[in-house]
Amino acid sequence: MFQTSKYDGEEKIDLGVISVFICSILLSLGGFIAIIASSCRRSRCTNVGCCGVSCVRDPVDDLEPGI
Repeated sequence: MFQTSKYDGEEKIDLGVISVFICSILLSLGGFIAIIASSCRRSRCTNVGCCGVSCVRDPVDDLEPGI
């Protein structure tokens, strides 16, 4: 799965490849969370529940179009 390199006769996993893989996963999760937060902000619901947590909120009336 990961590229390996030979160093002193032993095969070792390239840390550069692993770090790029981990960064791409974290950036994808951050984008997903941003999309969910944006859709919650635009929603008109007063009772919001997600993952076992719920709250009552006042929806914002003056949302800018196109955001």
